[in-house]
Amino acid sequence: MRFSFSFLLIFFTLFNQAYPQWYWEHPVPQGNHLSELSFNGSSSIGFAVGDYGVILRSDNSGENWELMDSVTTENLTSVFRTENRAFIVGDNGIMLKTDDLESWYQTESFTHYKLYSVFFSDDDHGYAVGYQGTILKTNSGGEFWQYILSGTPFTLYSVHFANPDIGIIVGDSGTILRTTDAGLNWSQTGTFTNPLFDVFFPSDSIGYIAGKDGLILRSNDSGINWTDVSSPFIKTDLYSVHFYNDTIGYIAGSNGIVIHTYDGGGLWQLDTTLTTLSFQSVHQFYHDTTSDTVIICGEFGVIQKKNTLSNFVNISGGSHETFGSVIFLPDSSGIAIGGYPFNDECTLYRTTKPGGPWTEIFFDSLPCYPTDISFPTDSLGYISSKNGRVYKSTDAGNSWNRIRTDVISDLYAVCFPDSAHGFAAGMDGLLIKTTTIDTLWNLVETGTTNSLFALYFFDKQNGYAVGENGTVLRVKNSGSNISSVNSGTSASLYDIFFPTDTLGFICGYDGKIFKIKPYFGSDSLFPVNSGVTVPLNKIWFPNPDTGYIAGEVGTILKTTDGGNTWYPQYTGTSNSLRGIYFFNGNKGVVVGAGLTVLSTENGGGSVILPGIPDLSPADQNITLYPNPATRIVTLEFLTAPFASAEIEIIDLTGKLMKTLQSAVNSGRRHKISVDLSELDPGIYLLMVETASTRITKKLVITSR
Repeated sequence: MRFSFSFLLIFFTLFNQAYPQWYWEHPVPQGNHLSELSFNGSSSIGFAVGDYGVILRSDNSGENWELMDSVTTENLTSVFRTENRAFIVGDNGIMLKTDDLESWYQTESFTHYKLYSVFFSDDDHGYAVGYQGTILKTNSGGEFWQYILSGTPFTLYSVHFANPDIGIIVGDSGTILRTTDAGLNWSQTGTFTNPLFDVFFPSDSIGYIAGKDGLILRSNDSGINWTDVSSPFIKTDLYSVHFYNDTIGYIAGSNGIVIHTYDGGGLWQLDTTLTTLSFQSVHQFYHDTTSDTVIICGEFGVIQKKNTLSNFVNISGGSHETFGSVIFLPDSSGIAIGGYPFNDECTLYRTTKPGGPWTEIFFDSLPCYPTDISFPTDSLGYISSKNGRVYKSTDAGNSWNRIRTDVISDLYAVCFPDSAHGFAAGMDGLLIKTTTIDTLWNLVETGTTNSLFALYFFDKQNGYAVGENGTVLRVKNSGSNISSVNSGTSASLYDIFFPTDTLGFICGYDGKIFKIKPYFGSDSLFPVNSGVTVPLNKIWFPNPDTGYIAGEVGTILKTTDGGNTWYPQYTGTSNSLRGIYFFNGNKGVVVGAGLTVLSTENGGGSVILPGIPDLSPADQNITLYPNPATRIVTLEFLTAPFASAEIEIIDLTGKLMKTLQSAVNSGRRHKISVDLSELDPGIYLLMVETASTRITKKLVITSR
């Protein structure tokens, strides 16, 4: 078998896409949005799925959750657990299956449409629905799926069966489809117009539907007719419904709404969740006169549970708050600040060491939303916030006290180049400074009304401010001399960082990156191609060659050539990233929306190289599992159009590590088990060559 360097490039790219080198420190186990959770009967084993291929497993009815190895990075929308198996669907027609509730592998759905819901009446008979009226049916435990004509162009969001023959599908524009022949034929029923998001039947005859603007429907005749049983007080979108029996059930939706009924929808009562996050899924385990056992999940990985008739309590993840800045002190302790700017909530978390855990610290003295943090010494620190407030700590952040600034406009940045000199910048071109006595702040005339978002000072005399509408200001003589630098852009600029005294970088809206070179007479800005169009929020250079930028939609850019070229890294999240800190070229932390904290020990892994083609369609014919693997990996051919295959495993240097020949059951599903016991943990390239094709797969071997 022969291979080329291009195959290695493909492998590096795919490895980074499937296995991020940024890991969740907070929330634990992860903070991506969760779409659905599923348990089977009285079994304590359940699953939750969400964005970026997230699969969580609980072995104790949702009290604790662990992140499972996934075989995809697609967003996962629905999971259904049967007695012995579980099934997952999601974006681009992705379908996953487990036969042992331990490891997952991909099956072929024969569609690229997004699938929103999956349901199985037993281990073998199941249904999946999705975009543009897609209905799929299987009688083989998900091994083969048949396309069923739906008769509607509308997206279908949920499917549920009252019994093996009678099923209901709901979707956009009030779509309700009903079958009485186990899903072979479907007919429209109902005259509703609101999008309908979920349907559930606790028995053969009784069913419930949840939809947009608080719509709740009930059927008493197996879905033939539907009656509006909505609460007059709930007008938010309702995404999930689950009933313990015909009359007792829960519905969850947007803005933290969870409601329950004990009389089949005659009266709905509001539950307390203490959050405004949207809940996408609800499951009720149990009910008696003294307790309800219910679990819910949703945005930013939130999982909450109630075990009594009282309030829900947080189990994992989930917050509408955002970390905006993070810093580490010489004793290795870290501080992350942020909150919820729309109601001035303040959040401050601390960790005693890199790697977490992170613990929330409550300060009555910090009532306003904090925006930036600066520590000029080991123990002396400052926080800027809304409403012109600055807070000071003299004990390494263990306590904070407000200091007087005599301004009321929002402050977005604070920078103390030394313990006696500080600057803060904010709304409408506001810049204030303090010298010697930090309780005395003086206004600095900036010559602009554009808001200033970031500061960088070399010393007490010289620095820069950047902000709204492409504003770049050079500050000299402690603010006595301020000049505007032409940026050549109207895009807002969010951060500035100088890895050396003679070269700096600015990032901002629409993926903007600029080099800035200070000269004696004037400054020069040079645009740098970022390769992205998302807003870029923070820059950090641990050394002159290596730099990182954090941005929206989970973006992290990296440079290893002093900022001349930037490439994206795979982070495994789409959460907004707002703050960044690196200890050295490889070890760093980013923070962001949902109180996200991600860390890396190896510089975030390799960059995702541009211009590298994806795997050939032939590769979609095989599945490699488990991956990562320990001692044995299975290579499964969905349909093998060949009689034999040669398999080689190659390390990242190109060295051939293992080879074997295998006869293949031509034209049928076929599995090959490969012994990995002689190979060290690491990253490998597994290549399969047949008479007609060559297939390349990534393989990760973990510690045994």
